[in-house]
Amino acid sequence: MKATTTVKAVPAALKKAGIAHPTSDKMVSFCVACFADCVSANATLENAKALWDAARASLRIELARAYKVIAHGKAWDTFKADLRAALVTAKVCDTVKDAGRLVNNALIALAITGNGAKKGGKKRGRKEVTATGSEHNKTTEAPSIIVAALAYISKAQEKHAGDGEMLETLGEIAAILSAN
Repeated sequence: MKATTTVKAVPAALKKAGIAHPTSDKMVSFCVACFADCVSANATLENAKALWDAARASLRIELARAYKVIAHGKAWDTFKADLRAALVTAKVCDTVKDAGRLVNNALIALAITGNGAKKGGKKRGRKEVTATGSEHNKTTEAPSIIVAALAYISKAQEKHAGDGEMLETLGEIAAILSAN
């Protein structure tokens, strides 16, 4: 038997499956799951922010208490050295230098400059208290000293234009000086 009609080939465009769309009920369930994830993540973020605020407040309280209780001078230097070493031992920081930066930034946030020489400069900060009282230099030239310090910080910011961490530290110092 002979076929009397020929069958035409099916075009390739008709052989490909169309885009599958989920049903309306499925799309509702997908959106509900996404909204649930978003709300849950938002609650987690808010809880983390509250924990961070509490931790920062307790850190500042403890540092302020240590500053008030620990004697000036060598005792304060020893405390800071012990604190830096303990931060490295507890694996809060990788190096003593990182721990020192962390401690100094926390002290700056409390408007406590800490104590120690930076890059071989003169020692600043807390002085030994003697029988005659504090040897802290009380001067009437404070405004001119602050202006000179701000000018120095401005030059340092230009010098360290690419270093974000250094710029942030210099900005914090400038803010503290400007507040006085």
